[in-house]
Amino acid sequence: TKVMGSSTVAGTNGSRMIILKLKKPTLFQFKAGQYAFLRINEFDNHWHPFSIASSPNAEELEFYIEVHGKRSWTFKLWD
Repeated sequence: TKVMGSSTVAGTNGSRMIILKLKKPTLFQFKAGQYAFLRINEFDNHWHPFSIASSPNAEELEFYIEVHGKRSWTFKLWD
């Protein structure tokens, strides 16, 4: 799946979030509240579950990912 875009948000309390947008595969269907496993081969070969934030009718899959500690997968994605 192709990354269509991403952005980062830094909160005033030190919190950080990544908004990741992916091209939705043609036959991919989901219902509100479901999740998908993501893997970024550049820094980790493991799959990680994230809730899908976009509408089932959207053409992109959108994920809002909270960034955790410096050794975490999410921090590597932020960095």
